[in-house]
Amino acid sequence: MKNLFTLLAVLISLNAWAIFQQDMRSDTHFSDLNTVYLQDGTNDYIVAGSLFNNAYDSARLSITRIDDVTGNIVWTKIYEDLLFSSFRGFDIDRYNDGQEKIALTGLVRDTTMGYNNAIIALFEAVNGNLLSSRTYAGVGNHPNSQGLHIIYTQTMINMMPMPGFVIAGFMNDSYNNSMAQSNIGFVMRVDTSLLPLWTKTFENDNLVGVDYDVVNNITETSDGYFLTGSRSKALSIPPFYFQEVLALKVDFYGDFVWESSYIHNNGNGIGADAKYVASEDNIYLLANYDNAQFFGVTVIDNATGIINTISSWYGQESSTQGWFGFELSESFNANNMVVHGYKRDNTLMNSSAVLTAVQTTPFAYEFLRSTGAQVKTIQYEVLYETPSSMNDFFYFWNTSIPKAYFPDMAFRAPMSELKYFAVGLRTQGVINTKIEMIQTDNVLDNTCNSSLYNITVNPISPMVFSDSLNYGFLPFNNVTFVGSIPSYNIASCLTGGYIVPPPSGITDFKSALVSIYPNPANDVLNVSFEGEIKQIVIFNMMGAKMIVSEETKINVASLNAGVYLMQIQSTKGTILSSSFVKK
Repeated sequence: MKNLFTLLAVLISLNAWAIFQQDMRSDTHFSDLNTVYLQDGTNDYIVAGSLFNNAYDSARLSITRIDDVTGNIVWTKIYEDLLFSSFRGFDIDRYNDGQEKIALTGLVRDTTMGYNNAIIALFEAVNGNLLSSRTYAGVGNHPNSQGLHIIYTQTMINMMPMPGFVIAGFMNDSYNNSMAQSNIGFVMRVDTSLLPLWTKTFENDNLVGVDYDVVNNITETSDGYFLTGSRSKALSIPPFYFQEVLALKVDFYGDFVWESSYIHNNGNGIGADAKYVASEDNIYLLANYDNAQFFGVTVIDNATGIINTISSWYGQESSTQGWFGFELSESFNANNMVVHGYKRDNTLMNSSAVLTAVQTTPFAYEFLRSTGAQVKTIQYEVLYETPSSMNDFFYFWNTSIPKAYFPDMAFRAPMSELKYFAVGLRTQGVINTKIEMIQTDNVLDNTCNSSLYNITVNPISPMVFSDSLNYGFLPFNNVTFVGSIPSYNIASCLTGGYIVPPPSGITDFKSALVSIYPNPANDVLNVSFEGEIKQIVIFNMMGAKMIVSEETKINVASLNAGVYLMQIQSTKGTILSSSFVKK
């Protein structure tokens, strides 16, 4: 097993893993990238998205399994059907019904009718084979539908166990590169056969030229589902129409519980992600604000919907704007959380030492959960420019912030691995757009170029509104798709092929044998591996730093009995991880 952690180890020699950053290249353009990790004992990663042709007028579903140790491709597949000009994957989740599987939602474009249909598709995690799929059409004057987020759920329905899925997204009357059409947000619960159990929709104020009603994210709490995204709001104060942050709670039957949707500082806002902290019974909502060009976190009481303004905040960085959060996750420190996102309109140094304008670069922001105060902000130097030929509703930056779609771009791996993983986009000229795979250690570092920033937090001033939830229905159809294996190649900042050069002194990782003895240890722990060690850091299972040593013989007598995680940094920049037992 690749899991190096074991409670029963007496004497072990472990192959440790390195932190990698590399890209997966094809002959066309990736987009809509989202990711999740598997829980089948491997902790491998699944990355899904869309693979556009060079004209950007059609897309195929791309789905890939990545080895979490090496970054190598376990399998990769694309899916398409002749009846549909596009099959796009906007979000995935993993589940296990006796076998590890993947659930995906997105859209297919029906060329016969000229409409988008939301889709749910199920795949085997072991090989990427398609198990089943259904599409769901819009209704009435809103024939288009698109699923943006999916979660697996095992809640009871009518006092009976009813595992299945909840998807959310929106319906609209036309599909173009604006928010001018009439949008209706929806959330739908289906069983494992993908048959709808209930569907709820909402539509708020219809504004002239814009309509923001959309659900981006579903978060299951102890007693229902929290929905976020955005909705339109008309007021008598300038600018008279607003994009408010959706904050809506429904029960397990989809019935309305409370709403605390809000406007912050008279600017457009949109919810991107949320996490439920059961020990507090609080919801942490990640939102983006157009007026501030920044992200923030709003803390909401799960039982009442009341916003905790003392703990809620938005960020500010003194030199630049355009920081937008896409994914909120736990930290390895129980007191912290982490935002992964994209920074817009940046400038990086290219390989010829020339400053180059960059449209999107991924970043991570670790913060103290109670206040939002910065622990660390790091930007990963990945060059991405959207090709000028791309004219797409789901293109991130068709306005100052994305108006409809924030893919789940990152996650924190299990405690035993001490790693984060994120996906981004990399372009090289006009050749193609690649999947950038960014694996970092528990403090968000990796071995490629990055930059540190300082972000301060400010209080938010929410203007809260509550409106009713409406009922809706989505008819469905069975569909089948043809799978094939695409050609690809891998390039790394460690082995060349990048526009941004790696830091000096960093060499490619070669498998190193790490020896830890005795294990379990009582007083002294010895560490050796094939290389020169710069520093060893020992963490407890909550992610707290316990010992920092530059010596390979470490006194661990002061540690309590239990399992500890170890991070080993070589003088060449390689970062390895392992574990040991303290008696």
